[in-house]
Amino acid sequence: MKVIKNLLFISVAFILQASLMPVFEYNNVVPNFILVLVILIGMNFNKYTAAVNGAVFGLLIDIFFSPALGVNTLVLGAVGFICGSASEYLVTDNLLSLILYMIAGTILYNLFSSIVIRVFIDTISIRYIFSKIFSMEIIVNIAMAIMVFLLKGRTFIYSFINEIEGNDEYDEA
Repeated sequence: MKVIKNLLFISVAFILQASLMPVFEYNNVVPNFILVLVILIGMNFNKYTAAVNGAVFGLLIDIFFSPALGVNTLVLGAVGFICGSASEYLVTDNLLSLILYMIAGTILYNLFSSIVIRVFIDTISIRYIFSKIFSMEIIVNIAMAIMVFLLKGRTFIYSFINEIEGNDEYDEA
């Protein structure tokens, strides 16, 4: 049952990313809802849950939108694992830590993506890599993460993932 619920969660999140997020485009930057969710899963659950969810999200993105299969699978899985690993040692329950995780996660995502693309697929300039890493996407992702964070106890995201994880001590206060 947990696998079915997790697949349902991943499907709904993927559909939201593909259909709803382009509406919120700002300055040619679309919020990366999938990346925000992977980072939030890493902050609130273990590194393996975040890595697996990141890899599944990445595989879906690769299958439907990417010209190269595996780049997003690898990158989102790695970002989820790193954020999940960091959450074992860092505080994750306040707004400042959320902002720092979003900055670090977005930079890691763009850095890893650019490196993988540069090494294995296409030659892109170092200038493009740095413009992509330090882009408007950081600010847009932070804004989206803050909205989710402020709705934390009132959204289905946290309660749904918590139910998948089997955590009974969750309080929706």
